[in-house]
Amino acid sequence: MKASVPPVKAAALAPPRRPGQLLKLFAAAVFFAFSVPLVLLAGLLGWHQYRILTTWPAVDAVVTKAEWTTHTTATAKPAITSYGARFSFHYSAGGRPYDASADLGYSSSVRSDIEHWMAQMPVGSHRRIRYDPHNPANISLAVDYTPLAFAAPYMLAKWASIIALVSVILYWLGWRRSRRTAV
Repeated sequence: MKASVPPVKAAALAPPRRPGQLLKLFAAAVFFAFSVPLVLLAGLLGWHQYRILTTWPAVDAVVTKAEWTTHTTATAKPAITSYGARFSFHYSAGGRPYDASADLGYSSSVRSDIEHWMAQMPVGSHRRIRYDPHNPANISLAVDYTPLAFAAPYMLAKWASIIALVSVILYWLGWRRSRRTAV
C-alpha cells in the first residue's frame, strides 16, 4: 500500500515576512500618493500660465505705485517676517484706460531680495504686462517665456519628483529585502 502524502499548504512554502518590509512598501505607496497630486497641480499651473502667455494681450503700462507687503508668522519662535511687493499700473486696453494692481507673486524673508525687484520697477517706469481680454482689470506680470514665468509649476514638479524618487527607493528597498529573505 501506498502511504498518502498530505497536501502542502501554500503558506508553508512562502518565506516568512519581515515586519519592516511591509512598512517600507506602505511608506513607498504613501510617498507616491503625495507626489501624484503635486504633479497634477504643477501641470495645471503650467497650463494656466501657458494660456496666459498665449491668449492674453501684452500692453505697455506705467508703474503708478510700488509698495511693500509684510507678513509676520507669530507661531514661530522667533517670529519670522516675510516681505513682498505690490505694484499698481496704468495702461490702455481696447481704447479704455485701466488701473490695476498685482502682487509680485514672490515673498522672501530677506528684504534685499524684494528691494531688487522694487528697483527694477520704480514708480513712473514702463513695464510690459498682460491683461485678461474678458476682464482687462485682471493682469499678469509674466510677459515672456522665462523661467520666472513658470517658477511655481517648476518648483511643484521638482518636489513631486523628489517625493516620487523617495517612494521608488523605499519600494526598491522593500522589494530587495523580500527577495533576499526568499533566498
